[in-house]
Amino acid sequence: MGPGARLAALLAVLALGTGDPERAAARGDTFSALTSVARALAPERRLLGLLRRYLRGEEARLRDLTRFYDKVLSLHEDSTTPVANPLLAFTLIKRLQSDWRNVVHSLEASENIRALKDGYEKVEQDLPAFEDLEGAARALMRLQDVYMLNVKGLARGVFQRVTGSAITDLYSPKRLFSLTGDDCFQVGK
Repeated sequence: MGPGARLAALLAVLALGTGDPERAAARGDTFSALTSVARALAPERRLLGLLRRYLRGEEARLRDLTRFYDKVLSLHEDSTTPVANPLLAFTLIKRLQSDWRNVVHSLEASENIRALKDGYEKVEQDLPAFEDLEGAARALMRLQDVYMLNVKGLARGVFQRVTGSAITDLYSPKRLFSLTGDDCFQVGK
């Protein structure tokens, strides 16, 4: 195992070995840290599927809203006033009495978000707890301390050792993943 792979494995061990031992035992966490990391991906995959379905439902709903908007807008752009045409007057009253209410109180929008929330609640017990996030942040700080990692490099997703004025690459993942400002704040708290 090369130094990069050892560093990645150490990060996984440190990140998952910092939680509450009683909580871990209660959940039956007997797998290795790397297996636990791999297992943690499954709930997010399920959430991605739920979000995809939600977005498709919302896109369809927004297409319907756009058609409604365009139809009503075209009626307003017409020079004929609803008062002069009994059919236009009727459709205006109908829109104001029921169509707009349906737009504002869309059951489809409620159903879309409810399905997303229900799906989230089903996988919620499989998601990491706040303590796990704190443990992962502490693990990154320990890695930074133990390996004397360059903080800027770490934030950019590159593991570089700082010795004096020299910076040495320890591990460069195939795909760089930068930390956001919020991520850096969370790690540094």
